[in-house]
Amino acid sequence: MKPSAALESHAKVAVDCGFHVHRELGPGLLESIYEIVLFESLRQPGLKVRRQVPISIQYSGQCFDNGYFLPKPG
Repeated sequence: MKPSAALESHAKVAVDCGFHVHRELGPGLLESIYEIVLFESLRQPGLKVRRQVPISIQYSGQCFDNGYFLPKPG
């Protein structure tokens, strides 16, 4: 199944933003710095992005809230 044009467009923006953030900041900073800078970079062209949204996971019949984080609304 071929991705939609919108998905391809969003993916291109995300890759381009990631590349520019890495090129500008370089290696060695805390992950949290890259996260906030990338978040803002993705918002500038109009993407709706979220940071650190918790999702639950299930393991052995138990549900663990906040087991994993997805990007959360900004």
